Amino acid sequence: MLPRGLVGRIAAWVMVTGHKSIYKNMSELLDLQPEDDLLEIACGCGHFLKKYASHVHNIAGLDLSQLMVKIATRKNRDRVAAGTAEFVHGEASRLPWQDNKFSVITTMGSFIAFPKPLETLKEMYRVLQPGGRVVVSVEWNAEDGLDHTKEVNRWGMGLWMEDDIRSMMIEAGFVDVSIAYAQGFKMPKMMLAHAMKPDEMSPSKSEPQEKVEDQKLKIVTQIADLSRLLGMIPSDDTIEVHEPTTHNSMALSKWFSVTRSSFLRLSVLISKTLDIQLQ
Repeated sequence: MLPRGLVGRIAAWVMVTGHKSIYKNMSELLDLQPEDDLLEIACGCGHFLKKYASHVHNIAGLDLSQLMVKIATRKNRDRVAAGTAEFVHGEASRLPWQDNKFSVITTMGSFIAFPKPLETLKEMYRVLQPGGRVVVSVEWNAEDGLDHTKEVNRWGMGLWMEDDIRSMMIEAGFVDVSIAYAQGFKMPKMMLAHAMKPDEMSPSKSEPQEKVEDQKLKIVTQIADLSRLLGMIPSDDTIEVHEPTTHNSMALSKWFSVTRSSFLRLSVLISKTLDIQLQ
């Protein structure tokens, strides 16, 4: 049931009080910078954006409750008036923003209640900028040692292991997925999942190592083949001079030797460079 009326306003206050430990842990992991454009999905009353993101470039919040959107807009009215904040009513699995808009996206206190968690992660990936980061809190989970049968039956709450969260994020397209743990009120083992969207200028770090090695080998082989066509490296390891030993033929032989040696050094340098760029 979505928060409405007086009960909804009371729920907003209770939520802020109960989520203090979540906000604190998430703010540390998000490491928000002044140049960031931040989206919080299921932003509630907008308290986190008001208290922990006042210094960032732009903020945006989305919530399924129209009352929460109204309260969040009022709470952040100065930034809304300045054009550096917006609060939107909508569903987490259908975000109303264009691709690559935000540098940071987060959701806290709600992911376990999303009816379409994988679709939500895919939408987060879509609107996140290349090189951007996402942090998702999973307060209750299958590894926290608590019995959540009542919540699962009553609200259809998602109950996941660490591997489940990691797999969903990878399937959504994220890389560098890591899971940290924290504690909070009635949350003995809160999961904090952090991941990145690959930078378009560099190969995806999610590529298997075998594929990266194949790319390196292919590039080096192509360079070697081209060099042989240009006469920089003979087809074998020797250089034969069939003409009489004259000044010109000796010079040519020396040129081949020096060029071959230089190319081999270049190949080593290229290989080392590929190690850095492709891994």
